[in-house]
Amino acid sequence: MKIANILPIFIITIFYTAASSIGIKLWETCEELSRKESSKTALQFYRNSTTIAWTFVVASIMNSVFKEDYSLYVTLILGIIGSVISGSTLHYMMDEKCKDNFKKSDKDYIIFSLVAHIIVLLVSGYFVRKGMTRAY
Repeated sequence: MKIANILPIFIITIFYTAASSIGIKLWETCEELSRKESSKTALQFYRNSTTIAWTFVVASIMNSVFKEDYSLYVTLILGIIGSVISGSTLHYMMDEKCKDNFKKSDKDYIIFSLVAHIIVLLVSGYFVRKGMTRAY
């Protein structure tokens, strides 16, 4: 795997980590959400999926040693989990009880992140469906 395949995965993971950290901040600062049992599960999902995203980066680097190429599939998975995280964070940020806990820039970033992850999902899904296995 060439650096041209690892670099997009690394960049997507950085955007994903920023979106996920805003989501974690949401659950830690909004008292209404922290009382719900379902929000504890969502918070755990945010933390676990961030770990998974960084595992993809490490696995991609290790995979380059063995000359396997699965970067489009990893990009597709990152697009899926990034869309879920960004969408759910935006949903809870717009909740009346929690919307005062964030700056406008946080909300703008989450909207950008949601759009970017959806684009990544669509483009990588197109290439995977087309049968491409390499991004270069």
